Amino acid sequence: MRDRRTPRWLRPLVVVALLVSAPALLLYWRMWNPWLDDGPFRGRARSDCAQLGRTPDQLYPLGGDRQLESYDASATGESATVLLRTSRGEVQWCVYADGHQQGDTARVRFLAHRGGVIRDITVRGSVRWAFGDEATWWKLGRDGALQAYWYSW
Repeated sequence: MRDRRTPRWLRPLVVVALLVSAPALLLYWRMWNPWLDDGPFRGRARSDCAQLGRTPDQLYPLGGDRQLESYDASATGESATVLLRTSRGEVQWCVYADGHQQGDTARVRFLAHRGGVIRDITVRGSVRWAFGDEATWWKLGRDGALQAYWYSW
């Protein structure tokens, strides 16, 4: 009759695999999702985005025919501006990227994104605001509509 017990070496191997993979999965999830962060923010609508009259400080392509444009804060004390533009030059939305107060965001930079065809778009980046340089997450619908954004704490 054959012995069907689990080999002795298998149990420690499974424990080590779980101890390594669980934190790795949590870190990966955290890269793409805000958790205990400041927000959600929706931004303050800006109506004069078609005539900003200056070059964006960052152009971030989202694929397809859309790109995010980021403009650093101006000397007037307003927050940084973020907008979504189509390849036809149409501005889909445009906001002052305010956090808790008007004028508290100096700069927004986008670094990576995922989603877009099947699920909503998440864009990761960095922000310089009243509380320093921190991470930011922007959630957009598949159609590009701004849902919300968060700043790390």
